[in-house]
Amino acid sequence: MEAFELIAKDIGEVYLILLGDGVAKEAARQQVKYANLEKYVIFAEPFKYNIYEILTILDVFVFPSLHEGFPYSILEAMNAGCAIVSTDVGGIKEAITNGRNGLLVKPYNARMFAEKIKILLKDNDLRKNIGIEAKKTIEEKFSINNMKENVSEIYKYVLDNLNLYYLKESKRGRSFTLKGILKK
Repeated sequence: MEAFELIAKDIGEVYLILLGDGVAKEAARQQVKYANLEKYVIFAEPFKYNIYEILTILDVFVFPSLHEGFPYSILEAMNAGCAIVSTDVGGIKEAITNGRNGLLVKPYNARMFAEKIKILLKDNDLRKNIGIEAKKTIEEKFSINNMKENVSEIYKYVLDNLNLYYLKESKRGRSFTLKGILKK
């Protein structure tokens, strides 16, 4: 919310749509009220709307998470062709290459977060190109067919490199035990 305050003061008429629910929602409402930003912030209930449609109208998708595994919401935003500004935490770098298909910021740096968002809001061509690259990344790296191929390759590698010993056959099938984990 601190980053949005900085943006609103600098740019003026800019709007924030907060999607999500949970424990942080009430704290966010309080921050919005305290900063006198009620007319610029929309709290959208995630299950009331078609998220893809919302994503397609955004100028910038912002993901300020402090702790993250691999966020599917970023993949959804990339699939919608959004320009993304995200914190550089967890598995986000698996999807976003800084400067190519999104912009990454170190956590706990609201000023830098605001600067990256303002860059995209002010530069239509950059924003459009980052969105195009984000969509291209989804198609090339995270499509269903690509994901199936990657999982198949992992299974094949593991099965080709495991030392399995056949122990016995029963009514339920064959039983195996591992001798070592993977070949070097």
